[in-house]
Amino acid sequence: MMLNVYCPEKVSNEIRWLFLDILNPFMDCFGDIFIHEHENVTVVGDDGGGISFDVSALLVESEQWLEGKWRHHWQEIEVDELSLDEETKKKLSSTVPVIKSSSEYDYLSSLFFLLSRYEEALDYEGDRFDRFSSEQCSHRPWLDQPIADEIKWIFFGLLKKGWPELKVPHSEFRIVPSHDIDHPSIYFASPLWRHCFGVARHGAPLKAALCWVISIFGVRNRLVDPYDTLEWIIQESDKRGLQSAFYYIPIQTHDKKDPPVNMESERLRVQWANIDESGHEIGLHPGFETYQNNDLICKSKETLQLALRKAGLEHVCVQGGRQHYLRWKTPQTAQLWAKAGMQYDSTLGFADKVGFRCGTCFPYKMYDVVERTPIALVQRPLVLMDCSLMNRAYEGLGRGPRALEKAVKLKEACKKVGGEFTLLWHNTRLIRNDERRLYLSILDA
Repeated sequence: MMLNVYCPEKVSNEIRWLFLDILNPFMDCFGDIFIHEHENVTVVGDDGGGISFDVSALLVESEQWLEGKWRHHWQEIEVDELSLDEETKKKLSSTVPVIKSSSEYDYLSSLFFLLSRYEEALDYEGDRFDRFSSEQCSHRPWLDQPIADEIKWIFFGLLKKGWPELKVPHSEFRIVPSHDIDHPSIYFASPLWRHCFGVARHGAPLKAALCWVISIFGVRNRLVDPYDTLEWIIQESDKRGLQSAFYYIPIQTHDKKDPPVNMESERLRVQWANIDESGHEIGLHPGFETYQNNDLICKSKETLQLALRKAGLEHVCVQGGRQHYLRWKTPQTAQLWAKAGMQYDSTLGFADKVGFRCGTCFPYKMYDVVERTPIALVQRPLVLMDCSLMNRAYEGLGRGPRALEKAVKLKEACKKVGGEFTLLWHNTRLIRNDERRLYLSILDA
């Protein structure tokens, strides 16, 4: 059956995006969006019956939109108090945080604020790399919980009370491994001695010494290259029926934060041919200074696409990727990616903490909170990054049981709602055997 939606005019763009671009891919039951004079959203069925939902948190005057500081508070709902059907309850945690406006829970505004990243478009003080950190996130206490996905299930459960014939949503859980190739080869790295020292300190002193000796004689031996772990990654993904995505930096935009780049290197061409022949993805990893620069993002994509053509891979179309250092400005960076013709981005996870920055583990169409219109770009939210999990500067969980326990908890949360477990594991974090064991244990858990 089809349900129609009636909403206030001042938030019609936001409601249209929520129902047609966010909720319809989930439950596929909404038809037209109509304007009415009331200050709520009403869902109406073919039978003439309707259910109204509060959207007070969204109903701000236009001059107050994106003004001031974040002013909404999340309040946990006891799921048992909602009298939902058992099938819906299976998808939920015991409590789910929702924004409460006046005396009612505001499910739709909660969804909008989580997925649009509205709070990231407000004034904030970035970290040392100008990033919005988890410390500033309003739903920080629930970053281990895909609360946007759970709110969608609550919303479905409430509608199902009125229309029991609604079809239960179904989606298959997927593991989506991705790899930012900051350094395709140790021999590209500069200065080489520092990277050799890092490899030695990282637990592979013999490989480091061999790389250093080999480099003195001007030889580049692929068999002695601790950074070239792509063949191993591909083999392990193939064993598990997974498709990996490998994201490359095409141009150097910062002399220290981006590596030196030679896009016509034979080493890169061998890597790309191996990735393509194995059915995996080659994608874009724009450099440090690109996240607010239209020309640099466009040049990055064009440079990678041209290099692939010169390598004989004319059929490969660069469709997605991730920003270097996870640098991102809402909504500017998303608009730049859309203008460059990209189909998806997978940047939105926190560098300092693993979990659900957008509250979801499902890909979704993005929204521009400044122009108040959808963006022609899909976000594939990043749930877990290797260095966020392991590094002392971030979560500091190491490479053993604590790190595995945390990763599995997030993976199980994705599986429970039938979403995607998108993880980023750098090729340079697979030098040590314990890092490889951790990576495979996460995939296999």
